[in-house]
Amino acid sequence: MGVYPPCFSFLRRYGIYVFRFFKEFGWKYVVIDDKLAVKDNEYIYAHCNSPTEVWVNLIEKAYAKLH
Repeated sequence: MGVYPPCFSFLRRYGIYVFRFFKEFGWKYVVIDDKLAVKDNEYIYAHCNSPTEVWVNLIEKAYAKLH
């Protein structure tokens, strides 16, 4: 199934993403928005080589919120 639960895919049109991580012997859901840190038109933290792909940024934001 991957990291992103398909039952929440309709929320993407609203800029809301739900990720599932396994932590402390159980699955934890993390809800984030699509607001990402940008400076000089570049993402500040992790990013892909392609500027149109943001999945790395979203996973990083969700993982940071989890911890």
